[in-house]
Amino acid sequence: MLYLGYQKCFWWDMKNKEVFATFYLMDTVVSVRLSGKNVRRALKQIKKKLLWFSRYYSRYDDKGQVYKINAAAGRSFVRVDRKLLALLNKAVGLSNMTGGLFDVTVGPLMDLWDFKFAISPPSEEAIRKAKSFVGYRDIIIDEKNSAVMLKHPGQKIDLGGIAKGLATDECNKIIEKFKFAQGYINIGGNVSVIGSNPNGEPWKVGIRHPRRTDHLIGMVKLENKAIVTSGDYERFFDCQGVRYHHLLNPLTGYPGKAGLTSVTVIAENGCLADALSTAVFLSGIEKSRDLLKRFPETEAVIIDETENIYITKGLIDCFEVFDQTKITII
Repeated sequence: MLYLGYQKCFWWDMKNKEVFATFYLMDTVVSVRLSGKNVRRALKQIKKKLLWFSRYYSRYDDKGQVYKINAAAGRSFVRVDRKLLALLNKAVGLSNMTGGLFDVTVGPLMDLWDFKFAISPPSEEAIRKAKSFVGYRDIIIDEKNSAVMLKHPGQKIDLGGIAKGLATDECNKIIEKFKFAQGYINIGGNVSVIGSNPNGEPWKVGIRHPRRTDHLIGMVKLENKAIVTSGDYERFFDCQGVRYHHLLNPLTGYPGKAGLTSVTVIAENGCLADALSTAVFLSGIEKSRDLLKRFPETEAVIIDETENIYITKGLIDCFEVFDQTKITII
C-alpha cells in the first residue's frame, strides 16, 4: 500500500531492474518506485524535471517565471514557456468549470493567512482587501507571443493547487518514454500509479484518516490513474477552538466551511485531480455531486466532519474502508 512517511532513502536492484527513492523537492516529500530497464537514468531525469519545476514555477524564486509575472502585475507582459502557458489556460478553464472555487490568483490571500507562522486569523478588513486582488479573469494571456500578465498591481499567481499535479504528469511522460510498465510516483500526496504492483494486482493507495494521525481510513485499488487528496489537516492552526486550514475559498477569502474534512479525487491525470480535489472540498457534499458530473472520467472519496464517507459509483468495487464507517454512494 502506498502511504508516505518521509525517510530519505534509495535502493535499486540490478537483477530485477527496480529502483526506489525518497527525497525532498518542490517543498515536499517525493517517492518514486520504477521497474524496468534504465531505471536509474529515468530517476535522474525525474529529479531534474522536479528541480526545474521547483525553480521556475515557484512564486518565491526570483528566477522563476511565476515570480516575474507577479512582480510585473499591472505593468507588463512576461514571456513564459509553452508549458506554463498551457497550464494557465487549463487553470482558467478549471476556474470557469468550478465557478471560481479553484483560482490560481489566490496568492494575496495565501500571503495574508500565512499558514506557516500564523496563530490567529487576519482581520475582516484585511481579508476583504486581499480578496479584491483575487480573480482568475484578470489573467491576460498572449498566445501569439507566449506571454502572460496580471491585470492589476498586487495580484499574484500561486500554483500550489495544481503544480504538483502537473509535475506528476510531466514525470509520467518520462516514465512513458522509458516504457516502464510498473511503478508509481508520489509528490507530496499527489500520486500517479503505473500498471499493476509487483504481484500483478492493482496498486493499493491509502487514504489518511483526517482526524487520526498516522492512521488510514480506507484505501483504493488503482491502475494507471492519478489520485490526489485535499484535507483540512495538512496545514492549519487552531485559534479559540476553531480550525483555520489552508484550503481557502477564493469567493469568501476564508478557509472552506462546507462541512468536509477530506476529499480524494481519482482522474486520468494529476493536474485535474489536484485542482478538482480543492474545488470539491470547497463546494461541500451537495454541490459536489453536480461539480463531479462535469468531469465524468473522475471518481471521488469524500469525508465529512462526522466521518461519514461518500464515494462515487465507479469506486464501489475498488474502495475499502478500514473502520466501521458509514459509506454513501453519490
